[in-house]
Amino acid sequence: MKRQGSSARQMEKFALVKTAARNLYEALGTACTKHTEHQAHFSLQPVWQGQDPHVRFSIAFRHLTVNHLSGDRPMWFQVESVVTGSIHKALPNVTRHATPTLQSLKRPRESSPATREKTLEKRTKKSVRFRSVSPPIPTTVESIAPTLQNLCVHNNFCNQLQNFLTRADLKLGPNCCIGFLEHSPESKHLVYLDSRAQSVSCGPSSNTVSLMELFAVLQKQRLASGAAFSPFDRVRLAKQLATAVLQFHATPWLKGSWRSSDIYLYGVDYSSFHEISSTNEPYLNVSVKGPHGPASRSSTLPSRTLVRNSLLFGLGVMLLELAHEAPLRSLQRDGDVDANDQNTEYFTADRVRMSTSKTLGSRYAEAARKCIQCDFGRGSDLNDPALQECFYRDVVCELEESERKLRELDLGS
Repeated sequence: MKRQGSSARQMEKFALVKTAARNLYEALGTACTKHTEHQAHFSLQPVWQGQDPHVRFSIAFRHLTVNHLSGDRPMWFQVESVVTGSIHKALPNVTRHATPTLQSLKRPRESSPATREKTLEKRTKKSVRFRSVSPPIPTTVESIAPTLQNLCVHNNFCNQLQNFLTRADLKLGPNCCIGFLEHSPESKHLVYLDSRAQSVSCGPSSNTVSLMELFAVLQKQRLASGAAFSPFDRVRLAKQLATAVLQFHATPWLKGSWRSSDIYLYGVDYSSFHEISSTNEPYLNVSVKGPHGPASRSSTLPSRTLVRNSLLFGLGVMLLELAHEAPLRSLQRDGDVDANDQNTEYFTADRVRMSTSKTLGSRYAEAARKCIQCDFGRGSDLNDPALQECFYRDVVCELEESERKLRELDLGS
């Protein structure tokens, strides 16, 4: 079990990611007004850069037409968001090398050579590494222009991004910074082209599939040949989904409710799929709307529903689907059907969760139950820090412990 101090630090990290993610959505909404709506596949696994408060998000982005998606392939890029302070404070390596591409943003405070040397030595000794499924990302910037530009200024971010991607004279790399997004003076978001991800979406294994579709395929394969998605990878994905709740709830990236149809994987080969690698990690499918985009229809839960928190319930449903490797609807029985169909899904989930311990253990089953019933003893409002802390302890930490035990049993990678 996590110690209280460790839990507090993790909650602080989640809050920082949430702030950066919310501001990034707003920046993307104003970056292109040529198209009123865009689709983004937003990675559930932001990557922390060192010990300073900046974090990287991976995004596949394309605009929507009136009736369908644009014919273009999704444009991949990464955004390094500065949560607090200036880019110079958050990117010490860039400041140290005096890269000219950042000088138009803000000039760092002058300091003596002795002070700079002491500061660098201190940062080196106190450096912290965070484990990630994705390969490590360098923190220095490869300049492609004498000065970085604010990609929000001309409101045609899609065109600018496409122009960079089609320029034959540019050598794309995970460290190729093309500019920044600045929606408010409080934060900036450095934009990097991502050649590795471009190859993922354009390669021979470029199949994009929702988690719900994958569950349906896995169910058929299991019935036909007994093949199964490994317990370790199912628990690991469950932990990633649970962590996403704390990092993105109450932001435009994740609001209201969600299901496995909202989670997408890239590079899935049905014939040999058995694990989630760094090239097919989970992404949220999100509509990004500008300030003048169509208004979202408000959705409210029916008055008779037994669901106390739709976001946590949706997570619980996905945990059950991962455990049984099947869409929840396919597990429905006649006795689960509600007369007005208002609680059918709840009745199905509440019954299915009782057999979940047979597949992924009692710890996992209890985490799913608490999400389904929102049973944390702290109400049902996720904006309450007390509920967030209980959810972190009773779900995220429990799934993390299950993942650790499976790894020790050599059932993981």
